[in-house]
Amino acid sequence: MDVAVLGGGESGIGAALLAVKNNYDVFLSDIGSIDEKRKLELRDYKVDFEEGQHSFDKLKNADVVIKSPGIPGQLELIVQLRALGIEVISEIEWAFRHTDASIAAITGSNGKTTTTKLLHHMAQNAGLDAVCVGNIGFSASRQLAIREPRWMILEVSSFQLDDIRRFKPEIAIILNISPDHLDRYDDFMDYARAKWRICENQTSEDHLIFVAEKIFERLCHERPPRSEVVSINPENCTPGKANWAGSIILYDNKHLLGPHNACNVECAAEAARLMGIQRVDVKRSLDDFVNDPHRMEEVAFWNDIRIINDSKATNVEAAIKALESFDAPIIWIAGGTDKGNDYTDLLPLAREKVKVLVAMGADNSKLLKTFANEIETVADCHSVEEAVKVAFRLAEKGTTILLSPACASFDLFNNYEERGLLFKQEILKYITPIG
Repeated sequence: MDVAVLGGGESGIGAALLAVKNNYDVFLSDIGSIDEKRKLELRDYKVDFEEGQHSFDKLKNADVVIKSPGIPGQLELIVQLRALGIEVISEIEWAFRHTDASIAAITGSNGKTTTTKLLHHMAQNAGLDAVCVGNIGFSASRQLAIREPRWMILEVSSFQLDDIRRFKPEIAIILNISPDHLDRYDDFMDYARAKWRICENQTSEDHLIFVAEKIFERLCHERPPRSEVVSINPENCTPGKANWAGSIILYDNKHLLGPHNACNVECAAEAARLMGIQRVDVKRSLDDFVNDPHRMEEVAFWNDIRIINDSKATNVEAAIKALESFDAPIIWIAGGTDKGNDYTDLLPLAREKVKVLVAMGADNSKLLKTFANEIETVADCHSVEEAVKVAFRLAEKGTTILLSPACASFDLFNNYEERGLLFKQEILKYITPIG
């Protein structure tokens, strides 16, 4: 089989390595540059590759093309390849075709990484042979090129689901669907249907877990799932309490703050039950779970001021969840690269809880226009240093300084991690960190 891979990032390199493992002829093409470490890896595995272009004459002879999730399906190259009858699939589809491992797949607009990590932690505490892959660390294909586990706990995005054909997880979790990536999809429903594809190939032997929101009524009506459905009612999700097989598990974990994380916990606990993980291991996992940075991360508690780094909140719904998690008064640091955001859904919470909005971005005009007459104090800042300085100047005892941008980070930072790290560095200039 002749395999072509488009994109030299983690998913593309993983797909190429899995192709090599299966003795396929593989060619990797990236329109941009490939970093030196990855080029060395491709050479070690004798993978033919190019960068800075897509050579159509080479790609058109492929039996299958594996596309990076960052490449839109409307790209002329993709359209031309499909017109030739060449199958274009995603990396998770490629991995699925080369494994007998069971898969628990998690998607949603917000909370994917937290829930994926938490479920994996439960599996580890239970002694299961489980790996955490997808948008976290290794791609699924790279993992399979190394070894096949019993369980793959897989974080998946709508972009990855766009190009599946037979991908079928035994357990599918959809945490929530809220407007995001509307610069790539025609409208919200187009985006929602992409998320819903996670269950389209499931059968009655599989399981679908989702947090019951209004959008799911429409999706279930349009495309009824064939799998066993477990619907989680968000009104029954309480921080510090988890339902497991009809019993209540109490937990205390500062890494799982807020009602949205209570829903994430419920989904992970239900998936753990379906995987055969026992109550004692779920309880232990909820007590000792440590989340990744930049996700409702408590940076410090100084002079009766709580400082939270939620840099991963790159859309409006994530910022709503963050604001819901704290009582007034909040000094809210927001802003960045707008992805077609509609901030009006934030207005009720902003009026109720936010004392100060610190707009932090290269262009804050949209934020300022939306909130100028709704929040007591609004500051226009264009660097993290300036934003933190203003926040501390205006902070009083009992307030929460919350970085929850509701925007992507690409105006001032390389990614949300850099934004969060620089925020923490600036914070630590003023206070003593939590021990």
